[in-house]
Amino acid sequence: MSKSKGEKPSKPYPEFPLFAHASGRWCKKINGKFHYFGPWRDHEAALARYLEQVDYLKAGRKPPNPEAKGLRLWGLCNVFCETQDYKLSVGEIVRSTHQDYVETCERIVKFFGRDTIVEHLQAADFQQLREEMAKTLGLRTIGNEINRIRIVLKYAYDEGLIAHPVRFGNQFKRPPKSALRRQKQAKGPQMFTVEQARELIRRATPPMRAMLLLAANCGFGNNDCASLTFQYLDLKGGWHTLPRPKTGIERRCPLWPETVAAIEAYLPRRPNPQHEEDQDLVFITKYGLRYVRDSENAVSKEFAKIRGFAGTKGTFYWMRHTFETIGGESRDQVAVDHIMGHAKETMATEYREWIGPERLESVVSFVREWLYPVPRIVVLP
Repeated sequence: MSKSKGEKPSKPYPEFPLFAHASGRWCKKINGKFHYFGPWRDHEAALARYLEQVDYLKAGRKPPNPEAKGLRLWGLCNVFCETQDYKLSVGEIVRSTHQDYVETCERIVKFFGRDTIVEHLQAADFQQLREEMAKTLGLRTIGNEINRIRIVLKYAYDEGLIAHPVRFGNQFKRPPKSALRRQKQAKGPQMFTVEQARELIRRATPPMRAMLLLAANCGFGNNDCASLTFQYLDLKGGWHTLPRPKTGIERRCPLWPETVAAIEAYLPRRPNPQHEEDQDLVFITKYGLRYVRDSENAVSKEFAKIRGFAGTKGTFYWMRHTFETIGGESRDQVAVDHIMGHAKETMATEYREWIGPERLESVVSFVREWLYPVPRIVVLP
């Protein structure tokens, strides 16, 4: 039924997000301001325009002009991720790095909008993004994310996809080290006490017990455990030689008898891997998958359950912190750094050709005695 010129139409259905404005257009109030999306006669086109623009308007940004020429953000992210796919396939980067880049691309597409013209991004946009990240992320994570975002957008210029480099502004930089130190001091120590470490190991499932002991014994993190293959594990000799997965830095470490025993106890229960490329992995989830995949970190999830039973806080990575801290008390930081796989670009590191096994054994024995002290018998005169 036709409407007179001044008669407002009803909503086409109750959930329709717009209302009929007296100006003859469909309207929505967003952030205290009225926005118009098309004439009453075409509510479907108005809804489509609203859905295209609403995320930009809620974020306080101007929606992109659909007729504008230039590289869209979604296009840049697709090309960049294809490059990272190739690097992963040839071993230039590891899975965790690849996933970090994918999540970074998802973040900027969600925040700026997929159809945003890359060259239209300005310093104020990146300041808004930084403020948004600060609501949920710590300073160190923000710094890492800022670095990856700059890498993605620098890629566009380096590859000739845009004519001019993107301007990020002075605020879109890694937080200063002084701020990181203050935040760390405010959080307090991120390591386990000896009682907490023992209780976690005691309550752990067979695979998690083996991984926790590798963390306490060798400073392993989540990805180290998930990446450990039989190629780098010598249970008979009691050593591992797994390089750091993310950096490829060489490292080796003697294994405690407790660590060897825990791994040997787990192996008969090890599920069959679903994928051929995972056959050599030491640790496989009950679903036949690797423990750390693209967006799934089964190490963290399983540890969270054990942590609840043990009545403590912290993450699996705290055990790596614990090894570094207690190992440092052995007063052989060079050996500790080698076991941890730390990269220190010093002349001493450049000139040092090897570290004797007795130094590595001394460090892990020191940490073992902290975790499992041997009672000493004092003979009185």
